[in-house]
Amino acid sequence: ELFPIKIKCSRNQIQQVLFNIIVNACQAMDNGGELHILCRAEEGRLLISFRDTGRGISEENIEEIFNPFFTTKGTGGTGLGLAVAMSIVKRHGGDILVDSEIGKGTTFTVIILNV
Repeated sequence: ELFPIKIKCSRNQIQQVLFNIIVNACQAMDNGGELHILCRAEEGRLLISFRDTGRGISEENIEEIFNPFFTTKGTGGTGLGLAVAMSIVKRHGGDILVDSEIGKGTTFTVIILNV
């Protein structure tokens, strides 16, 4: 059953968060793959999960990926996409969780508080 979920946020900023995470997931799938997006309401929060079948992120890099200018993409990446996403979500009182396995993919879960 579908039902509306109300959150207090800047639409443009939340769109930027979603865009940055989707771009990051697509870039992690070098030879194609799948990106699954799941939204659910749970305990006064909106959770949006992005699960890709990309290369995965090492534990040491997970600790760094939300730091500005950190990138594993070499000359093509700015290292700002995930840092900006986290900054926006934190300003909205939320968080971004990461679960990853090398060679199997990564799940980013954006948590935003309901109003």
